[in-house]
Amino acid sequence: MQRLSIGEMSKLSNVSIQTLRYYDQIGLFKPAFVDNSSGYRYYNIDQLFYLDIVKYLRHLELPLKQIKQIIALPPAQLNELLENRSSLIDAKIAQLLEIKQALKHQQQQITTQLKQATRPLGQVYHSHEAKQLLLQKNSPTDLTPLAKPDKEVRLLTQQLERSQAVASLQYGFAFPLKDYRSLSALTYSKLVMPVYRKLELDPEFELYELPATEWLAISFKWSTDTYLEHYQKLLAAYQKEFKTLTDQTDVYEISVPITYSVTGNSEFITELKIPLYHR
Repeated sequence: MQRLSIGEMSKLSNVSIQTLRYYDQIGLFKPAFVDNSSGYRYYNIDQLFYLDIVKYLRHLELPLKQIKQIIALPPAQLNELLENRSSLIDAKIAQLLEIKQALKHQQQQITTQLKQATRPLGQVYHSHEAKQLLLQKNSPTDLTPLAKPDKEVRLLTQQLERSQAVASLQYGFAFPLKDYRSLSALTYSKLVMPVYRKLELDPEFELYELPATEWLAISFKWSTDTYLEHYQKLLAAYQKEFKTLTDQTDVYEISVPITYSVTGNSEFITELKIPLYHR
């Protein structure tokens, strides 16, 4: 049988001489013959096929130690292992797609933040948003804008982590559209956070698909001193346009940071918005 020098094997297989020597050293792919006097390695021509198997398994990002075990398997077990590898790759693809969706959403959030920075604050406006998938949880009955909700919102993040999902940097609240006369009377009904795929959830959580819709909204620098004033302005604009209120409508409160610096001041632009698909 024709024998190939290590240099010839390297050229035909496109595997470096250094790699071939390392494969020999760890017992993964050994030459068919070694000249004891010179130390030269020689390979049989049919070993090219088996080296291609090693290259294929490396292309699947399998570690060399595992490849050494795999090539000793009978075809049936090898096929089962490749099927398991395929499932892992599918899961990795899904995870990468979710990360891509998270990046896209974060870009949209920053774009919204930039728009809000140029839009006069305290003015009612119309906006349109694509459909969103929201993770929701019933809010504690006493949670109002006067409270600090970080602990409660953390429950949403923990649920996403249990579901092995990417956590959003944005969260908010929903509350019934009513004529509130004090912030203590304005009680959040839902904690909400955008998500990017269907999830397996604990019983106290749910997914809600918010359809693409037009919104009536107002933005302002977060402050409990001016919150009710801005809400009343938004409510008056809604009643002027649509006359009556409906218990089926929720108001959404979403806040975005003015800066993402962890050492900066905790300042937020808050957007209160009413969906108009119930009109």
